[in-house]
Amino acid sequence: SLYWPPGPADLQRLQSPPQPNGPHPPPGSIHPHAAPVRRSDAHLRIVAHVPAVNDPSRARLERQYNNGQRITGSLLVRRLLPEDRLLVDGNTILVARREGNVMARYWLDGSIDLGQSSVLKIAANLYQVTGSVR
Repeated sequence: SLYWPPGPADLQRLQSPPQPNGPHPPPGSIHPHAAPVRRSDAHLRIVAHVPAVNDPSRARLERQYNNGQRITGSLLVRRLLPEDRLLVDGNTILVARREGNVMARYWLDGSIDLGQSSVLKIAANLYQVTGSVR
């Protein structure tokens, strides 16, 4: 079934907040008098940095997502493209990007809000860029 909303839709309003110990609750109606929580209010700002060679976050991400091989490239936040995957470990973010037939990997450098509408949360520490990132 398809339905039209009865009035204007606030696309920045979050349907349900994340739960600290589990998945999101099932979607339901939003109480009209409840204080809205908007994407811009869900501050998930991270100041990402290129990790030091001996950083434990770097070692974990290289082991899990690059077969233990060193990742040497870095990428500024403004250079992110739609379809980039962001693998987050604290303030360390690994960018996985398809370049032709190869999956390239870079360290993200700069401040990013993971709660913005152009970043989609896929799993606990995995995000996908869907549009222009600010």
